[in-house]
Amino acid sequence: MQLTRAPLAMRRAALLALFVGAGCAKPSPPATVATAPTPSAAPSPLVVAPPPVPTASAAPASPDAGAGEDEQASQEDATKAAELAKRAFELDQAGCEQGAADSCESLGIAYRDAVGVAEDQTRATEAFRKACEKQRASACGNLGYQIETGHGVAPDPRKAVAAYRKACDLSDSTACFNLGRMYETGHGLPKSDTQALALYKRACGERTGGACGAVGQFMQEGRAGMKKDEAGGARLFKEGCDLGSGRSCVRLAYAFGAGRGVPASAQRSVELYEKGCSMAEMLGCANLGVMLQKGSGAPKDDHRATVLFDRACHGGETFGCYQLGLAKYYGTGIPKDLAGSIPLFRQGCDGAEVPSCTMLGYLYGHAEGVPLDLKRAVDLYTSSCNLKDPIACNNLGVLTRDGRGVSVDKGRAFKLFKQSCDGGDMGGCAALGQCYEDATGVAKDPRKAIELYEKSCTGDNATGCYLLGYAYNGGNLMPRDAGRASDLFGRACDHEHADACNVLGGMFAAGDGVSADADKAATLYARACNAGSARGCLNLAATKKKGP
Repeated sequence: MQLTRAPLAMRRAALLALFVGAGCAKPSPPATVATAPTPSAAPSPLVVAPPPVPTASAAPASPDAGAGEDEQASQEDATKAAELAKRAFELDQAGCEQGAADSCESLGIAYRDAVGVAEDQTRATEAFRKACEKQRASACGNLGYQIETGHGVAPDPRKAVAAYRKACDLSDSTACFNLGRMYETGHGLPKSDTQALALYKRACGERTGGACGAVGQFMQEGRAGMKKDEAGGARLFKEGCDLGSGRSCVRLAYAFGAGRGVPASAQRSVELYEKGCSMAEMLGCANLGVMLQKGSGAPKDDHRATVLFDRACHGGETFGCYQLGLAKYYGTGIPKDLAGSIPLFRQGCDGAEVPSCTMLGYLYGHAEGVPLDLKRAVDLYTSSCNLKDPIACNNLGVLTRDGRGVSVDKGRAFKLFKQSCDGGDMGGCAALGQCYEDATGVAKDPRKAIELYEKSCTGDNATGCYLLGYAYNGGNLMPRDAGRASDLFGRACDHEHADACNVLGGMFAAGDGVSADADKAATLYARACNAGSARGCLNLAATKKKGP
């Protein structure tokens, strides 16, 4: 990566993480580039059980019209198809009244999917119940789905489990898969990976694609006594994808993106996310949007990315809501819309998207679009940090160090910065380094401080580069090297670090470590001022007073 210009996401992150004065680095909002498993510039990994799957769905109500067909003929086809669907509904209704289990189930599907009749989830559930009572396996599976998801009846996990179990015992493989999910998540019965895996294997053996993907996930992770085998897991993802499971396609896409069990290939990852999205797997849509934002595996397309995030969010995928919130917050692919981003972050947080909760904490901590509420910020950061979001740990460390919204505790702040750095947040490493430099919550250790600044800067963190440059420039931690300091300030300034631009402007004005250049100094002061440095604005004003 060229050092002269950082990625847009990093420049934004640096802008919102300005270092001012002594102490550890100020809190920063979640960047658009975050470390997996809470990715913003990496697709979301599938490490949790998939959503429930209905056992049967209705066939399309009408065939697709071919390109160039007469519009009137197409309308006639649609009308005829609607009439046939209505007639089928009437026949199923009559058959169900006469006690035919298959007709009752077909009637339930018609009510559920609005085929030949208006949607009515309550009647759908009752029709499935009648068919299930007559020992129709797939109807019991569909009944379990209705009960689990609260369609036409109050959600009741234990009753859903009972329906899935009955269907599975009657040899419905999709119900066995759904029952496995319930065991994996501990939803409606005691959690058991062993039981979940046994059910997934059974359903996969009966060619249920989602189950094959679930077995593959267990295999890649080495769970439930399975030998860890990433290549074997990837083969199962492919099997599930080929069997029509969008979720398995997304698992395989993530494997290609991370090089887990298959050769890393961003292009192949994009193709599979596209396939998963086309199969209505909303996480596939959201992850495809992330890839398009990055321009990874496909040309960069911020606008289409936001369309995909919106589709995923409306489809119930909260990772898509979070990504759409970031797009509106930063104005990526759509106009900036702070007010519009807040409900999306809330939606993401309510859906257990940890970085979305962290972002809300930042907004409350900085009164951006919401009233200042430091206690709320602390609560959100604490929750996210406990779930291993390193940015949240860093931001919580700042508030803890400064006694904002929480009692001052330098020792705890140091531990939080260390947790953040160990978790991969380079801003946390910069903050930790300055704690070692200033003896904040730990014994002073200049050598350790320099190591951490170098780590942070190497990781493209603007504050880390600035602090390392400051150390070289001041000579307080090592012999002074103005040339090296100017290089580091330049790197931080290219990341839009306001104070770095201001200090570098002063070096050009004085010819310190660089050739004197008044015009360059003025340009840097202007950049510093525009990025939020009051000193940069004052220095810029001073150069204008002096004139040419």
